[in-house]
Amino acid sequence: MEQILLRPARPADADAIAQIWHASAGHGGAPNLPSPAFLRERVGAALGTLWPEVTVAEEAGEIVAFLALAPARGVLEEIFVRPDRIGRGLGRQLLDLAKRRMPGGFTLYTWAQNDAARAFYERAGLVLTQEGRHPERGHPVVHYAWMPAG
Repeated sequence: MEQILLRPARPADADAIAQIWHASAGHGGAPNLPSPAFLRERVGAALGTLWPEVTVAEEAGEIVAFLALAPARGVLEEIFVRPDRIGRGLGRQLLDLAKRRMPGGFTLYTWAQNDAARAFYERAGLVLTQEGRHPERGHPVVHYAWMPAG
């Protein structure tokens, strides 16, 4: 495996970020998956606003994962790894970065039926805090929180 470079996202990365989001969410079986075009528009609008901090993971010059954070709100907005790179530690690297950037703790939510994501979060020390509905699409989601020890 090539060395992974974590770097701040640039506007030119929006297409790659949207492609990873779509591929990974589809791989996880997300219901009501928006189109790639919708996600591309969403990424373009969110970079630097809803997502004040976005980090991409590059391998051999190719973006293979991303993390979107809103530290002031204590929210991990998005974390996605390209399906062919799942299981290689990229998600853990990005989640560890989120913990460093938000040392006071953070929340996130995921599709309720995404067993792989739920297991990943729970292995990383996040705890289930509530169940609910996706704010835009209405499907079941589960909310997790990470709080530092101590």
